[in-house]
Amino acid sequence: MEIDLHDKNVNEAINYFMTKYNEILSKGFKGEISVIHGYGSSGVGGKIKKRFKEFSEAYTSYFNVSYNNNIGITIVKPIKQLPNYDFLFENELLNFCSETPKSLNKIQNKFFKNHNSSEIKKTINNLLKKGFLTEVYKKEPHYLKKGE
Repeated sequence: MEIDLHDKNVNEAINYFMTKYNEILSKGFKGEISVIHGYGSSGVGGKIKKRFKEFSEAYTSYFNVSYNNNIGITIVKPIKQLPNYDFLFENELLNFCSETPKSLNKIQNKFFKNHNSSEIKKTINNLLKKGFLTEVYKKEPHYLKKGE
């Protein structure tokens, strides 16, 4: 079984992997999955390979990885289905708001390429409800990761 991430930008590649991975697991597959991400034109690792490595390190409770002689492929051993894409966006937003409070305008400017205004507002509201994000007022609401 394989998942090919070529011809996608980094975010599309991660989203595609998550979708295909969950589809494969929902069919009861228990074997290894070859994730073809390439190695980049530099030969030392392209953007997708680097992001996939970071992603796999963050999701070790969902799958294990190993490598073979082909540096453009990562072998994935599934453990359980991955959370939906919103979970990834929530983590990105929390990381963005972790050091200093950010205004809605700054958050939208940061994420407008991949998320529309209503998705951003919905995610902020979900994080506020879950208690992961807090509002700080500086003439207008700013958002800060709780505990920071």
